[in-house]
Amino acid sequence: MEKSKIFYYGGIVILILMFILKFARRIFKEQLENIPFQNYAFAFLFSALGVFIIMAVHEQYDYFVMDGRYKFFKRIFGETGVKVFYYILGLGFIVLSVFMLR
Repeated sequence: MEKSKIFYYGGIVILILMFILKFARRIFKEQLENIPFQNYAFAFLFSALGVFIIMAVHEQYDYFVMDGRYKFFKRIFGETGVKVFYYILGLGFIVLSVFMLR
């Protein structure tokens, strides 16, 4: 999928989710007061970031591969090593999000 389509459709999905969350907060205001909503929001952001990192490395997106940090780690670890590093980083964000919900 092209980079512009990912950002376009991703933006649409984020706007729809924000609208749904805002609507749900108005309807279930009393029930949501007892739930630590901030933890869920940060957990969702961390898991989305982890999935994005894994997807960007796996698909070798230009804007990710041409980044200076990627090239820096590529010089140190090599091509396979930098992929493993970013896979572990993405999985780390996903695991962190799971532990935030506990």
